[in-house]
Parts: sequence; C-alpha cells; structure tokens
Amino acid sequence: MKGGMPAFQTIDMKRNPFNRINGLYFLLLLTCLSCKKDLEKPQWDTQILAPFAYTEMGIENIVKNGSAQTNPDHSIDLFIRDTLYALQLDSIVSVVTPTFDINKTLDSIKFGTDPIVTKITLGQIAKQMAMSSDPTTAAGGNFILSSNGTTQPFVPAISNITGGPIPINISTILDEAEIKTGFLDISITNGLPLAIQRVELEIKNAKTPFAVVAQPVITSIAVNATKTQTEDISGKHVDGTMNGNILDMDFAAGFGVYIDTSDAVTVTLNVRDVTVTSAVAIFPAQNVVNDKSVNYLLDMGSVKLKEMKMKSGFVKIEVSSTIPDSIFFSYSIPTAIKDGVPFKTDTKVPPAGGTTVFTYDMTGYTMGLRGDPAINTDYNGLYNELVGRIKYTGHKIPLALTDFIHVKISLENAKPSYVEGYLGDTTVNINGSIPLTVFKNITGGTLQFENADVAVVVDNSFGVPGSATISNITAHNGAASASSSSGTVALGPGINGNPPVITSSRVNVTNATPLVNILPKSVDYAGSLQINPSGAFNDNQFAYAAYPVKAYLEFKMPLSLIANQLQLTDTILISSAPQLNSALKKGKLNLITDNGFPFDAKVIAYFLDGSGTMLDSLVTTQYVERAPKGSDGKVTQPKRSIISYDLSAGTISNIQKATSVIFKASFSTDTGSYSKVYSDYRIKFKLAGDIQYTVNAQ
Repeated sequence: MKGGMPAFQTIDMKRNPFNRINGLYFLLLLTCLSCKKDLEKPQWDTQILAPFAYTEMGIENIVKNGSAQTNPDHSIDLFIRDTLYALQLDSIVSVVTPTFDINKTLDSIKFGTDPIVTKITLGQIAKQMAMSSDPTTAAGGNFILSSNGTTQPFVPAISNITGGPIPINISTILDEAEIKTGFLDISITNGLPLAIQRVELEIKNAKTPFAVVAQPVITSIAVNATKTQTEDISGKHVDGTMNGNILDMDFAAGFGVYIDTSDAVTVTLNVRDVTVTSAVAIFPAQNVVNDKSVNYLLDMGSVKLKEMKMKSGFVKIEVSSTIPDSIFFSYSIPTAIKDGVPFKTDTKVPPAGGTTVFTYDMTGYTMGLRGDPAINTDYNGLYNELVGRIKYTGHKIPLALTDFIHVKISLENAKPSYVEGYLGDTTVNINGSIPLTVFKNITGGTLQFENADVAVVVDNSFGVPGSATISNITAHNGAASASSSSGTVALGPGINGNPPVITSSRVNVTNATPLVNILPKSVDYAGSLQINPSGAFNDNQFAYAAYPVKAYLEFKMPLSLIANQLQLTDTILISSAPQLNSALKKGKLNLITDNGFPFDAKVIAYFLDGSGTMLDSLVTTQYVERAPKGSDGKVTQPKRSIISYDLSAGTISNIQKATSVIFKASFSTDTGSYSKVYSDYRIKFKLAGDIQYTVNAQ
C-alpha cells in the first residue's frame, strides 16, 4: 500500500453480496455531486440511508492463520512453532574420496616374442664336416653320411664343428629396439645319438652394425636332454632380424650308435621381460593397467559407514595417453548396485592425443563401503577394479620411454540420500537467528500476555542417540530484547523406515513470559547437538538426507492479555458506479459497529485508490463501546455503537475515486487487568451513507 499505509489482507466482495449491491448503490448516489441543477424542471428533495461497506474481524486478524488453537470452552491458546535449526546429513557425513591415480610409462610395459625354434640335423653337421679342409674331419663327415640307417659299434669324438648363419626373426613384433631391461633364454635339446660336450653360440644383428646380442657357452648335454642358459640383454640394441652362428660344437665318442641323419639338435630362443628405451614395434595384446584397490572416504573422523545410497554425484574418468595405439578400459565398482546390477563401464581411448574425459551418473546407486568384497569387514572403503588393455593390431608403431598412460578416477559432487553405519560422536554448534511472523498483523499498540510456555522441541529422524543443549534464547522486536536459557535433553534414536519414525524430545525455556511479551519479530539462539554422546559403537545407525534432525522453538500462550491501543485491520473492496441525473444536497456516513470484544475500540477508515494510495480518511474521537461481560467473565452480547462522519465536498470527491477501504480498530483493556479472548468474539463494521439529494423530474 502507498501513502504510509501497511498492506493487509483483502476481503473478497464476493463473500458479501450486501457489500457489492449496497456499495454500488451508495456510489451511484455519490456521483450526483457532478450534476448541475436544471432550474427549468421540477425538483424535490429526498432522504435515503444507503449501506455500502461491511466487514467483521476476529482473532484471526490478530494472529497468523492456524496459530490459534481453540479449546472446548472457546478460550484460545496461541501456538507458535518455528524451525530453529535443521541438522542435515551432510553436516556429519561428507563424501570425499581420493583420486584413483595410475601412471604407466613404457618402461613398465613388458614385451616378448613367441619362442624361436631352430633345428640343426645330424645330416647338416655331417655335410659341414665333409667340406672341411681337414682330412680327418672330412672323413668323419663322409662316414656319417654313408652310415645313415645303420648301427655303428663305435663312433669317435667329433670336435671343432662350426655352422651358420641360422636366421632368427622377431620382426613380426619388433623392427628394432634399444633394450632397457630384458632376458634371452637359450635352450638346447640334444636329439643326436652322441652327447654334446660343449657348444658355443653367437647371436648377432643381421644389419649394420652387426652388434652381438648374446654369446652363450653351454656344456655337457646328454643324449635326449635339454639345457637352458639365460643371457641378460639389458642395454643391447636388437634388430628384428638376427643370425645365430655355431662358433664351436664338440661331441663325445659313442658305442653302438644308430646313425639317423634326420636326428637334430634343437635350439630354442625365448626373449622375455623386455622393457625398452625406444622401439619400433607391434604391441602384443596385454593389460597395461590391472589394479584392484580400496579408496577410503576422507575426513570421516569417527564415522564408520557400511553403506550409502547416492542422491547425486558422478564418476569422472580422465585418461591421457601418448601411446599411438588405442587403449581399452574397463572400470567397475562391484559393490555399487542399482536395480540389481553392479556398476561397470567399458571405454576406449583413441591413440595419442590429449586427455579424454568420461563421466557417469551415480544417482540411485547403493554403494557398499566394506572394502574388498572377499574380506567385507572394512568401513568407509570403496572397492574399485580397473583394467586397461592394448589389443593386437598388427601395425608397427614407434615408441619411446617418455610414452605414458595416465588414468585418474574420481567421485565428484557426491551427496548421499541415505547412509548406514556408525555415525560418529560429532558435536555440531547451532547458532543463528530466525524471523517470527505470528504477530505481523499487529500493526500498532502493545500486547501483554498473562503467562506463556516456551520450549525447544527436537525431532530426531536419524537412527542415532544424541543430546541437545540450548544455552541461550534472545527475542527481539526492533526496539527491545529479552533473553532466557534452557538446558540439555537426551534424544532417542529414530526408527528406520522411509520415512523414518521420528522421536521427539523437548526442553523448557526459562523466563518465557517476558520473552513473549515483547512481541518478538526475531529470535537468536545458541546451543549444540551431539551425536552418540555415550560413544557406544553401533554400526546399524542410519540417516536420510530428506529427513534432517530438526529443532523447533514452540510458544504457547493462553489469550489472556492486557492490550494498549492494540490494532486490528481489514481491507474491503468498493465497486465503481455510473452517474445518476441527480444532485447531492448534503450527507454523512454512519459507522455502525457491533462490538463483541470486552474492549473499547477506536476506529479509523482509510479510502484508497486502485494503486493503493490513500485518498482520504474518516477520523473521530468517539469510541466504539465494549461488550458487557457476565459473571463468568465472558461477553454476554455484542454492543452496538453508531459513529457519524459529516461529508465535505472534498471527502465526497475522494470517496468517489476510492476502490477499497481499510478499517483499523485500536483496542485497549482496563489498565493492569488481564482479559481473556475467546474464539467467538467478533467485531462487525457497517458503513452507511445518510444522504439527502435532489431528484430532477424528467
């Protein structure tokens, strides 16, 4: 409202047809002021009493709707309940997990080949011997070749046999590499009828600079036996094509030897556990990341959770790779279940090129927090499994030691809707201020209650015992303050369910009546809530985010009061009307009141236009008389009063422009005497025009 007037509840004219009809009629009469007299036509004067505005007010105009409770005898208790504080789930449980961070560089990736198998037959050895320049060696070779398929009673020792080059090809996976670490296993299986006394091999690159990779010496290999020797090839340069040479091979003599030139010495080469400084290679299919771990929630203090259900949050996976091959990831949280299905996601990271980010909504997942499911005895532990795999593509790719795979997994913006476990022994300070609106319709004057009860009520919906302490309550009304104290109350745990069954506890506030009688507009409070004050461990406790622990401030005041210029207000609408062909000579407005309150009242009417600006007012020094009371102290019947207002030309003009009228009634009780207010007390207002106007003949 404008013009210094407060805004009040507007009464709908539809609820009162009398207002609508008579208000229209009255305003029709008021418009006669704008008509000029016609002296050429007959005229006569007439008198009319025209009611045009009506309303009534009761206790609902003093206090907020719903805050007045009527007792069987119609006496009234004023009941106020405002929320002081709400202990939210995230005040005691904050879901923060460390980032799951894995960095794999090329030096931690193993390379290997399938075993390379080469056979050297007895016939090959014999031919090599037959071509020797040494007559004895050549004769021995020819003897073996000519004895094929026969048994010889004695074969003499054979020595200084050489051979090669024998091709060794690993180019299917590797063109060349600078070996950082690795091993070459050389196994010789003697399939000849003679024991090998000594063999010396040479393995060297087939291309410039023909560097020697390994030169093993193996001795004493019996017939049909195998011996293996491992050569460290760390720091070697290895080509995809190499040659093997027999630098020396010596055989022991034998008796009763069956000669079969297809018998052979088998040489097996196995390259294993290789890491490289640089390479041009084909990645074999392998897991480059294979991690199973438990991530523990951070900053949990004494809270030990077994389970939580996610209200919101998402898993964020960031993968950086400089490896020029696709990487396939599988990430799972086996204990995170939604609709009976564990959380698992499979993603593909393209060949080298920046960071790839994946996000997955975790809303609605129930997460087990018992750590490794195989053990299932932990708390606050989120079990993760991550596998990163490189598939075989058949394409050779240049690699360097600086190539890496970096995987970061985090649980972002996680908010649980439900948790279960031990909720810790947290103490939460509850300090703040709340507004009170119960007395907002009291726009002036003072009100003093005979007595009042004030208490702090705590509704515990968490399945955990606790205690509440209220150390101070201070009420303010802008001009004055009043303080009181309370105490400590034990809080019983809520009972699990959705919604949970609430357990209520209350603690009374001292100095309650003075606290109320300043008609507070706000209340400051200070105290604390403690979870698990005894410290007794129980991991079956629970809490729901949707159902916080709430502390309320409750006021209860029987409406037995002392009032001094206590104001009640109400607003009603006035309809506009067309002019009549008549002229107003004089008039006045009568305010007819039926007062059902045992208080004298002073009434002012304010007329407002459509924008809420005050146009005029009707003010009088007369009082509306109080209703009489019987021997039981209750009003026996309303008291009627009539207050008249003479209308000036300016007032009439302003009323013609008005669209609404505000009635403001100020009540005062007898000094020092408390008066009880009942629900059936009402005060009724009727505004009527007592008007004489001139009617022109047609």
